[in-house]
Amino acid sequence: MQRAINIRKFVLLLPCIILYVFAMAQTQKRWTIAPSAGTIFAHSVDVENTKGSTPIGIQLDYSWQHTDSNSFQTFSSLPFQGVSLSAFHFDNTILGNGYTLAYYLEPQLRIGKRAGIAFPAAIGLSYLTNPYNPKTNAGNNSYSTHFIVYLGLSLQPYVQINKNLQLGLSASYRHVSNSGIKLPNRGVNWITAELTARYFIKPQIDVQQIIKHHKQYKSKKQNRFDVCMFGASRSINSESSARYGVYGAGLLRSWQTGATHALTLGAEAYNDIGAGRRMKNDGIEGRSSIRSGLMFGHEFLWGKFRFSQQVGIYVFDQTPYYSSWYHRWGLLYGLNKHISAGFVIKAHKHVAAFPDVRLVYSFLKYTKS
Repeated sequence: MQRAINIRKFVLLLPCIILYVFAMAQTQKRWTIAPSAGTIFAHSVDVENTKGSTPIGIQLDYSWQHTDSNSFQTFSSLPFQGVSLSAFHFDNTILGNGYTLAYYLEPQLRIGKRAGIAFPAAIGLSYLTNPYNPKTNAGNNSYSTHFIVYLGLSLQPYVQINKNLQLGLSASYRHVSNSGIKLPNRGVNWITAELTARYFIKPQIDVQQIIKHHKQYKSKKQNRFDVCMFGASRSINSESSARYGVYGAGLLRSWQTGATHALTLGAEAYNDIGAGRRMKNDGIEGRSSIRSGLMFGHEFLWGKFRFSQQVGIYVFDQTPYYSSWYHRWGLLYGLNKHISAGFVIKAHKHVAAFPDVRLVYSFLKYTKS
């Protein structure tokens, strides 16, 4: 009798189990269109000729949200990921137009059942139509190459109209720069407001119960000691096409503090041959082109990807051209358990110095979360 009751319960629960497993395994997909308008932020005297420009543009996104356990373990949540294609007219003959292809990651904060706030962060590549040219566009101190790195960060409150449609507003900060690969390179910074309309290909599902299910499984925290080698190539002025090498090494200690967060402390030393050449051109003798610094910062741990932000201070720097502190922004990909590769951009205040390519070896130690 008891066995018959158990079988009956199982039969009654089976459809619920099947639906739940289906929800756990499926991927949500959506399209987004967002017209925008904004204003350029003239962040230094060199780009005062762009002040007051009011760029307009339009952006088209395709995005997806995986709901499986591997995705949750990677991000400690279930964010949307996507690719966007955008076009901007900068309302300035010096800057011309821009076209961008970018990847973005979008965590969300839900507010009730029908509203929320999205926080997409994007990185990509832009094509700009009117770079610096000493003869035809000498006033462009913002960028000097057609292809240029794009970064974007948005705040997007939204309302769910029905299971397939979301409408919202958005405020975005956008930046393009060639990271100092070629000068001049002050970058373009602009702030925009958007109207967003998102269409879900299939009716949207509520992932909150899926997230609660994933949270019951604990993971181990990872502490690392990294050794890295890096190199870069940079120019030292806009009048010459000559390029100079940068090569160095670094150490870093990383302590994981949460499912996707870690704190870091590091040290580095490198030889900036371009700085040495610049000092020689300026008649400065007897100074070294070697620089070293101490850094502290933070990492986002997203599966095989690590996105780092660091602030550093020089402990040895005889060059007269830079501030006493700097910051680095990096993206590394794990090739296997111990070896990673990627790039890191270095900047002084709002001006990018150079991007480097690096190879990292990690010594690992795990602790219980």
